Amino acid sequence: MTTSLGTGVITDPYIKDPDNTEPFAIDWTLRLAGNTIATSAWSVPAGLTNAGENNTSTIATLVLSGGTAGETYAVVNSIVDDSGFKLLDQTIYITISEN
Repeated sequence: MTTSLGTGVITDPYIKDPDNTEPFAIDWTLRLAGNTIATSAWSVPAGLTNAGENNTSTIATLVLSGGTAGETYAVVNSIVDDSGFKLLDQTIYITISEN
């Protein structure tokens, strides 16, 4: 699932099955205003496992596994743009639900 940050507010729910390993992505295009992602880092709380991450010039992606059904986790992506002057972060909330 990819969320665009056109408004800076994420309204789409992130839902993950605890038995699945799934990618979650943030499209930073609008907030980068023509710049690109130089570095991206994810903060993943206990209970979830970071199974991998990567980014393109405008999209940061995290692959998650684990989680406890019924719990909601706050995951934070922090990026620095290629100018080195813009540090942005965004929290997404992932609810764990058995499918």
